[in-house]
Formats: sequence, structure tokens, C-alpha cells
Amino acid sequence: HRHSGRFCKILNRQVIRPIVAAGSGWEYGTRNGPLREDDVPESPSVFAAHKLAQFRVAEALCREAGVELAWVRIFFSYGPGQRRQSLIPSVVDSIRRGESPVLRTPGALSDFVFVDDVARAVRAISLLGGPVGIINVGTGRPTAAFEVARIVADVMDSHVRIPDADVTSGSWADTTRMHGELGFVPQVSLEAGIERTVRALLGAAPE
Repeated sequence: HRHSGRFCKILNRQVIRPIVAAGSGWEYGTRNGPLREDDVPESPSVFAAHKLAQFRVAEALCREAGVELAWVRIFFSYGPGQRRQSLIPSVVDSIRRGESPVLRTPGALSDFVFVDDVARAVRAISLLGGPVGIINVGTGRPTAAFEVARIVADVMDSHVRIPDADVTSGSWADTTRMHGELGFVPQVSLEAGIERTVRALLGAAPE
């Protein structure tokens, strides 16, 4: 109710349309493969269920107020300032200690999208006349966790052992809407984004 009240206040002040709100690729739940905006979520986690509920409330409020809603489902966003428990910071911490990273699901596939590209996409969607409804923001490319760890090790000039892993399952964004309706293509490659993230983490790390 508290969040709904805040959203109503925003609607009352709204001049520029549409309203853009941040959702999550986790909303799709346990679905695998490329995920489309019209895919029905499967077995969502508590976090995902909460985000889905927020979407439904926002959708209803915007409909009643006659305001368009762009709900941005952001996939595995990473970059400087990321929480230390996330994949890339945890791998950096392990390598700095001279240890091989312990990856919980090394073969799991995710869609890693650099935070600057997320910001660019959200800005583009915010412009008057942008697409509305659910919009996936990702790269559209799946990468396994162990492959990300290897790129981190390369950036750090480390020779720690990161073994191959069988690719198990995972999901990534179907970016048809993002490319076709928004005309947006991410600009930062995975290698460049990881390097920028690692450099920022090392610069912020205590000596």
C-alpha cells in the first residue's frame, strides 16, 4: 500500500509520458532459453513474485490514470558499484587472495549486460514516443559463469585454475523489441565491461 500511494503521487504530478519503471529478468522465474516479453513466468522466486506484483499494481494504476507504462525487465546487470556478493566481485576477491573462485553454478547461463548500457536503454525508453509495455533489456547473448570468471582472471593476469563446466541451463533476453522498436543495441562488450568493472573494484580495494 505504501508503494501504491507513492506511485499515485507520481501519477498526479506526471507530465511527460510514459512512466518508466525498473523490473527484472528474474520475473520470468525458472524458464530457460531466450525469454520473450509475452512469456508466462514459471515458478517465480519470492523476489520475482514481488516484482511481478509491483508490475501488476503499476499497470493497473497507469491504466486508470490514462498514463502509459514502460516496464523495463533488466537482465543480469553488472558494473562498478556492484554488491560484493555478486559473481564478478566475488571472483575478484578470490583471485586477490590467490585462490581459485568457487562458483556455485559454473555452467549456468545468464545474460550479462553492462550498467552503462542499461542506463542508455532506460534513457532511450524514457523519451517521448518510446515503446511501452514490458521491454527486455539485455544483450541477447548467454554466457556461462565459468566463462565470466575466466575473463576476470585474464584481466587480472592471474593463472588461477578455472575448470571447464558443462553448460546446464539458464536464460537470456529475447531483444527483438529492444532492437526493433527502440532501435537500441548495447555498446559495451562483455570483455570491455568486465575489464572496467574489475579495474573499478581493484581501485576501490584496500591495500
